[in-house]
Amino acid sequence: MLVIIALIPAIPFLSFLILALFGHKMSRKMAGIIGAGSIGIIAILTFIIAIVFFKTLPEEIYHSVWMLFRLFSVL
Repeated sequence: MLVIIALIPAIPFLSFLILALFGHKMSRKMAGIIGAGSIGIIAILTFIIAIVFFKTLPEEIYHSVWMLFRLFSVL
């Protein structure tokens, strides 16, 4: 899990380095794929982390979090 969390800032930084150093040599389509792809990968990783987080919460905290959301939905 810590490896996935460490990838969240690393992947956009690596894509920045690739685009900054080699972006002028590649096509606009490839640069777009690298830029948008890195953000898409980060979105997927963040979703996985959220699923694991909510599955490993103690039951009392899990219920209190969802009751808080239910309270705001009534208001």
